[in-house]
Amino acid sequence: MNPSVTLFASNIHKIRNITSSNFLTTVDSFDEVAVTYEPGGPMEIHFVKPTDITWCATRTGLAGRPLQIAGGHFYKTSADSIAMITANSVGVYYEIYFYLPGSSSAFAISQTNNTVPFTAITGGRFDQNLTVDQVAVAGPVIDGVCQIGYYSAYQNDAYRYAAQKAIQTEVAVLSCGKLNIPKLIGNYERIEDFDNEQSDYASIVESWGAQTAVLLQNHQGHSIPIFWISNNPSDINKKYFKITPIVR
Repeated sequence: MNPSVTLFASNIHKIRNITSSNFLTTVDSFDEVAVTYEPGGPMEIHFVKPTDITWCATRTGLAGRPLQIAGGHFYKTSADSIAMITANSVGVYYEIYFYLPGSSSAFAISQTNNTVPFTAITGGRFDQNLTVDQVAVAGPVIDGVCQIGYYSAYQNDAYRYAAQKAIQTEVAVLSCGKLNIPKLIGNYERIEDFDNEQSDYASIVESWGAQTAVLLQNHQGHSIPIFWISNNPSDINKKYFKITPIVR
């Protein structure tokens, strides 16, 4: 089957990371695509539009070589934007940069004092109480547990962390989504820090915000699992956890 649209048809560089979001709101409501490149390619973010292959944009002047990017509505008064973590430190710091496609510099930087590399990033509405999307960013393994922080473009430090004992190695990929969570917890699921059995865990977990899907860099045992995690933004000890083996 032939593709309906081919993007980057003349590109000769290896693409490192890809994301999508509604970066251009003046034409239609469809999402656009943004990509970054492996070393040897341009240190830029390129934007293209599947519904209008004549449109493109380039974001140059990045703080460092992009490791991963994520799209989302991170800025209150604009179209969607890009959140980026770098493969290299900038000075001695590894920070989270937020870019608009047509801007000349980052409109926000989070974690400006962080000296430990990040490994993965994704965007989503992880806290329903906030009016913009946030990013989930995977950091180092501390005391045998990988730390995943949640950040806003309007706040330097993480407003919460999610640590699950089952996630014991560095993270390769994060993604945002919403599971079909049952009212009562089933197989491969766990709920933590509730004093009493609840009649509808689905409504409780969904009220917290989107869930984070976690794929590790190293498999555990003979399977490669995806972990789904979430916690209450107002009480981080209340947690939801699900493991889904994808390769046995």
